[in-house]
Amino acid sequence: MEEQTDLLEPLEMMRISRRKLLPWWIKIFCWIFMIFGVLAIGCLALGLLGYTTDLAFYGFETDEALTWTGLLIIVTFGFKAVTAFSLWFEKDYAIALGKIDA
Repeated sequence: MEEQTDLLEPLEMMRISRRKLLPWWIKIFCWIFMIFGVLAIGCLALGLLGYTTDLAFYGFETDEALTWTGLLIIVTFGFKAVTAFSLWFEKDYAIALGKIDA
């Protein structure tokens, strides 16, 4: 039994960060969706102040942030931003959020 623990010690010492396991294109899209999440919050704030904002995603389009379509787009961008944030910062729930997002 002692031999098995001796074999696992080098593996424990070589802990690779989860971020290094992500392909380059996922890293790029993580940053894109985190930026769009911040912009979605800004669009919501502009909508509350009475400005018109052109929003479009997945074929849904609106020029008002405070309509059902606008809120759906903002929530979608927000969820994608949370998923990207959790992938980038190696959270334990990142894979589950990624599966739901997909």
